Amino acid sequence: METEIEILRRQLSELQLRVETLESYHKSSQPVQQRDLSIGEFIAEFNPKVSLNDKTLLVGYFKEINEKISPLTKSVIEAGFDEARESPPKNVSDSINNNLDKKFFVIVKNQKDEKSSERTFRITRAGIKRVEEEIKRRENK
Repeated sequence: METEIEILRRQLSELQLRVETLESYHKSSQPVQQRDLSIGEFIAEFNPKVSLNDKTLLVGYFKEINEKISPLTKSVIEAGFDEARESPPKNVSDSINNNLDKKFFVIVKNQKDEKSSERTFRITRAGIKRVEEEIKRRENK
């Protein structure tokens, strides 16, 4: 006749085997693919009252970092607002210039968009840091 301790040991052993079996299924299964975030969803994660200059920075960040579009142009920024279904600033160039003044964007020297005479620019490390700090701040809320 089994004692209580022997019964508990047997049950524990059975449970350990079940857990190991379940863990082996988990390890061998394919990781769940997360759907890519759209530019509209990305901007919506931020306070809707964020300034248009900040939205321009967010669009530039998304286009360059997520979509690997570089260098950026005014047309790329305008298209980003359109894709996000967001109202662009009345003067996109002023918003770009504001981010240039803040050192969040930098002009790319000697590069013009081949199809037009638009100036080209990139997001700077300061711009990337500004957006990523805001992302981390929102994740910690």
